Amino acid sequence: MRCTKITFLFAFLLILLMGSACSDNKNATANFQFNLQKGKAYEYEMDFDIKQELSGQNIATNMKSDYVMEVIGDDGNVKTLKTTYERFAMNVEMPDRTISADSDSKDTSSMGDIADPSQLMTAMFGALKGKSFIIKVDKEGKVTEVTGLNEIADAMVNSLRVKEEMKPMVRQAFTQQFNEQNIKEIFSQSFNIFPNKPVQVGDSWEKKMAGTTAMPMDVTTTYTVKSIEGNMVNLDAKSKMNFTGGGNMSGEQTGTMKVDAKTGLVVDAEFNQKMEGQMQMTTKGRITGKERS
Repeated sequence: MRCTKITFLFAFLLILLMGSACSDNKNATANFQFNLQKGKAYEYEMDFDIKQELSGQNIATNMKSDYVMEVIGDDGNVKTLKTTYERFAMNVEMPDRTISADSDSKDTSSMGDIADPSQLMTAMFGALKGKSFIIKVDKEGKVTEVTGLNEIADAMVNSLRVKEEMKPMVRQAFTQQFNEQNIKEIFSQSFNIFPNKPVQVGDSWEKKMAGTTAMPMDVTTTYTVKSIEGNMVNLDAKSKMNFTGGGNMSGEQTGTMKVDAKTGLVVDAEFNQKMEGQMQMTTKGRITGKERS
């Protein structure tokens, strides 16, 4: 009988402890803002798979990019990040051809016309490697300014072994992809997610992004705190998207994110997007980050 009472008491205490632990997690709070530390560097990897169907034609695109971000300035409200391309790769499969390029591949182009798009893109991406630009980010993760892309474009074009008359065309192709608005939108996926206030499990907030020429769609995303484990905040993200580029398209995106509350570093994020209308498009993406040791 005494043994049974001791066992019961132990079980009761264990339940209390478990309940307390769950309660602590539920009531945990975290001051949630973009707060990468000055003097430190962080590595980001982005991987996107995009499938499109238009007029019965299928196009599959994979893009990979690696960046190193060093925090070189902090005025208390805005962080200044020196952002360096470590790698950029793209593979596009179309019905009549495949275009593949990777900054890590050897540039086999020779002086003169480069007729092969894969060869030209490989040369362009290779010229990007090691180049840096500046991003300024506020506490909510909004990218307020991007500078240095024109200088990268000049350096990239001047390093290519193409005829002089081809260089303006190459520069234009580069700036269509790598411009201030595009860069803002790329990094908004993992930066502009913060309410800049303490949060706890169950809290939700909205972020809106207006359509632009680079990404002609209005996006409203709702972030919800699912759990807080130590410094890690786990989020669910759900987005509604409406295409504003003249076509009849709309869609949804769902995702999960693990974010370090101390720094605002996105440790791991995955999302799935589906657009429907005059064109069908699905996108799967993953973003990972870590402090550079």
